Amino acid sequence: MHGGPSTALLEVLDLEQNWNFDYDYINISTYLSQDLFIYTASFLNTISSLLLDQREIVHLAGFLFDEKVVIVNRFLVPNPIGMDGLKRH
Repeated sequence: MHGGPSTALLEVLDLEQNWNFDYDYINISTYLSQDLFIYTASFLNTISSLLLDQREIVHLAGFLFDEKVVIVNRFLVPNPIGMDGLKRH
């Protein structure tokens, strides 16, 4: 409640103190050792070292410019006019 996302993740991922987690919105409990947590970040220097020390870090390359152009042309341009808030000129 008073520490931001890193503090919340540290608490949830510490099985010594929080081995069981209650999902209030769907009314179930789970043993967290069976769960897989995947999260992303653009910069590692903004993440708590306590959290980083406990994680496996996988570095992925970003999209190349040409790949971004393909994504825009394939998925953004074909959207019906008005649904994305853009107007055709």
